[in-house]
Order: sequence, then structure tokens, then C-alpha cells
Amino acid sequence: AKFDILKVKVCLPDYEAKAAEKAKGSRLSSGTFTFQGFRFCLLVYPKGDNRASENNASIHLKKLDDYAMEMVYSVEAGGNKRQNKKKFAGIPVGGGVAWRDFCESASLLSAARGTDGGALEIWVSLSAPESGSQSLEVRGYGD
Repeated sequence: AKFDILKVKVCLPDYEAKAAEKAKGSRLSSGTFTFQGFRFCLLVYPKGDNRASENNASIHLKKLDDYAMEMVYSVEAGGNKRQNKKKFAGIPVGGGVAWRDFCESASLLSAARGTDGGALEIWVSLSAPESGSQSLEVRGYGD
């Protein structure tokens, strides 16, 4: 079987200042990326989502369209990597998958301090059986 694989580097500039403004349960949202024609984004909770352990950050992979396939997904940030496999059919649009205790909040802060512009760099990898088709939307006029 062939697989579609997407590797995305998500950069959240000026992370330390942005994170400082966020209380526990408050999030930073990444820009969107597309896999097999469906849109996703990351939600980063610098001080953890409401169910995270104290001093931990949470990272969620959120689906913005009705993606229903089984996917292997991984997220790497601040020297920590998490991977999982899930069928997305049962997850509502706007919902997603979460690592409530992704890592200590401090390790994301120190990782961001070491980059240009203080950006937190998160590597996302999505993999699923080849879809065989792709749908696109084109807006505007040709010549």
C-alpha cells in the first residue's frame, strides 16, 4: 500500500511573549495546513489545557474539515516527540486529538529562545493510505 505523507514545520513567532499572555486553558492557534485536501491546524496551550497537569503544555491537532480516514500523526517540539494513530471519522469538525501533557511548559519556552525571532518550531507529520484523488478550489479568472 502507498501512503501520502505530509511534513509541516509550524513556526509560532515571539512565542515567549505570546505564551506569557495566556492563562491555563488559553491557546495559540497556528496557521492552517492541508493534508489529502482537508485542512488542519495546531492549538498550543502554553500553560496547558484545562485538563493538563500543572506546569505542562498541551498541543492539539484540530481538524477544520470533515476528514474521516485513519491517520498516523506525530508532533515534535522542544525536544519532545509524540506519535499516535486514530480514525478521524468519529471526531467532529472543529474537534481533534490532544496531548494534554505534551511536555513541560518550560521546555517549549527554552526551545523558542534558541531560534530566530523567538519562534517555537513544531514539526508535524501526517501519514495515511494514499487517497488517490485530490480536490482543489480555484478562485479568480484566467487570461
